[in-house]
Amino acid sequence: MSDLPPWRRHTARFQDRVLGLGATTLDFLHPFLDDLPAWPISTELSDRAALKFQVCLVTLGSLRSAREVAFSTSKLWLQGHFLLAATGFRTVQVLYGQLCWLEQKVLRPIEAGDLGVAHNRAVKVIFGSNTAIPHVRGGVGPHPLVNVMDFIRAAEAATPGLLEDYKFLCDSAHPSYMLQSWLLFAGPDHDNWTNPTFALQAEALLDRIVVAGETSINEIGIVAKDLMSRCVPEVRSETASEGN
Repeated sequence: MSDLPPWRRHTARFQDRVLGLGATTLDFLHPFLDDLPAWPISTELSDRAALKFQVCLVTLGSLRSAREVAFSTSKLWLQGHFLLAATGFRTVQVLYGQLCWLEQKVLRPIEAGDLGVAHNRAVKVIFGSNTAIPHVRGGVGPHPLVNVMDFIRAAEAATPGLLEDYKFLCDSAHPSYMLQSWLLFAGPDHDNWTNPTFALQAEALLDRIVVAGETSINEIGIVAKDLMSRCVPEVRSETASEGN
């Protein structure tokens, strides 16, 4: 251990936690996937069930993205690229916010019978894009987006305190000389850990980044399980004759 460079010695205490984030499996999804009919569905769904199926699709997409981002971010962290790792965990926060928004702004109206409202919002969350992204059935974007802060506000409503962590991580994504300097000096190219004042502050900053990632990954699993539990049974009941 003593022959390791300072940055590795000082950040070793985060290694197991970051490896855990990178190893996120989302295995809890398997029972839901077993019950969810494969796309395309030949059965004509009711409007309510069709919207719930769309909620399932967005949930699955967000989970896949979160797993990919968490895995990639853990790799960056373990190589000492803390600046990009912070922006990666910020992306995971937004994906969590998207699922919170989906639950609050789409699924709740579905369950309340406000299908028109739910449909318009589902279109935005599925097709929203700034650029000409091709669609599966032809056509391209752009389409109206959901503002990212709407996702974060939804996440804050579900997990108070997340907004402050999001603002903190934004300083890694939007040029902020101070935070970006701290994160750069914590890595191999600008290793400043022999400075005791730096070491004290940098460890606290790195811990906050990891906690933000852990919180988002944990909460993503909770809200995703809730969404699937409230949507899959109704879709399954209308497509019982279809195989997976």
